[in-house]
Amino acid sequence: MRTTTLAVIALMFGMLGGCGSGSGNERDRTMSREHEAKAIVMCKHDKGLKRVTDTNGKSFTAECKSGIIVTGSLD
Repeated sequence: MRTTTLAVIALMFGMLGGCGSGSGNERDRTMSREHEAKAIVMCKHDKGLKRVTDTNGKSFTAECKSGIIVTGSLD
Protein backbone atom coordinates (compact mmCIF):
# COMPACT_ATOMS: atom_id res chain seq x y z
CA MET A 1 0.00 0.00 0.00
CA ARG A 2 2.76 2.41 0.95
CA THR A 3 4.76 1.62 -2.20
CA THR A 4 1.69 2.18 -4.37
CA THR A 5 1.00 5.54 -2.72
CA LEU A 6 4.60 6.68 -3.23
CA ALA A 7 4.50 5.54 -6.86
CA VAL A 8 1.29 7.49 -7.50
CA ILE A 9 2.73 10.63 -5.86
CA ALA A 10 5.92 10.34 -7.90
CA LEU A 11 3.88 9.90 -11.08
CA MET A 12 1.75 12.98 -10.28
CA PHE A 13 4.82 15.17 -9.68
CA GLY A 14 6.37 13.90 -12.88
CA MET A 15 3.26 14.81 -14.84
CA LEU A 16 2.96 18.22 -13.20
CA GLY A 17 6.62 18.99 -13.89
CA GLY A 18 5.91 19.20 -17.61
CA CYS A 19 2.96 21.58 -17.31
CA GLY A 20 3.63 25.02 -18.75
CA SER A 21 7.33 24.45 -19.33
CA GLY A 22 7.05 24.89 -23.11
CA SER A 23 4.93 28.06 -23.20
CA GLY A 24 7.82 30.52 -22.92
CA ASN A 25 9.97 28.47 -25.22
CA GLU A 26 7.28 28.41 -27.93
CA ARG A 27 6.98 32.21 -27.80
CA ASP A 28 10.74 32.62 -28.09
CA ARG A 29 10.83 30.24 -31.03
CA THR A 30 8.00 32.11 -32.78
CA MET A 31 9.65 35.50 -32.25
CA SER A 32 12.92 34.01 -33.48
CA ARG A 33 11.24 32.91 -36.70
CA GLU A 34 9.69 36.36 -37.12
CA HIS A 35 13.08 38.02 -36.55
CA GLU A 36 14.65 35.75 -39.14
CA ALA A 37 11.87 36.38 -41.68
CA LYS A 38 12.17 40.15 -41.34
CA ALA A 39 15.99 39.96 -41.52
CA ILE A 40 15.74 37.92 -44.73
CA VAL A 41 13.65 40.68 -46.28
CA MET A 42 16.08 43.35 -45.07
CA CYS A 43 19.13 41.47 -46.47
CA LYS A 44 17.47 40.53 -49.76
CA HIS A 45 19.56 42.98 -51.81
CA ASP A 46 22.79 42.25 -49.88
CA LYS A 47 23.36 38.64 -50.98
CA GLY A 48 20.93 37.26 -48.37
CA LEU A 49 20.95 36.68 -44.62
CA LYS A 50 24.02 35.20 -42.96
CA ARG A 51 22.69 35.06 -39.37
CA VAL A 52 20.62 36.84 -36.74
CA THR A 53 23.21 37.91 -34.19
CA ASP A 54 21.12 39.40 -31.37
CA THR A 55 17.49 39.57 -30.30
CA ASN A 56 16.01 41.68 -27.54
CA GLY A 57 12.24 41.44 -27.33
CA LYS A 58 10.91 42.74 -30.63
CA SER A 59 14.25 44.25 -31.72
CA PHE A 60 16.99 42.33 -33.49
CA THR A 61 20.38 42.70 -35.14
CA ALA A 62 21.38 40.59 -38.13
CA GLU A 63 24.35 40.19 -40.45
CA CYS A 64 23.92 39.93 -44.21
CA LYS A 65 26.18 37.74 -46.35
CA SER A 66 27.78 40.90 -47.78
CA GLY A 67 28.93 41.89 -44.26
CA ILE A 68 26.38 44.63 -43.70
CA ILE A 69 24.83 44.71 -40.22
CA VAL A 70 21.13 45.57 -40.06
CA THR A 71 18.87 46.28 -37.12
CA GLY A 72 15.13 46.06 -37.09
CA SER A 73 11.99 45.71 -35.06
CA LEU A 74 8.88 43.57 -35.37
CA ASP A 75 6.52 46.54 -34.98
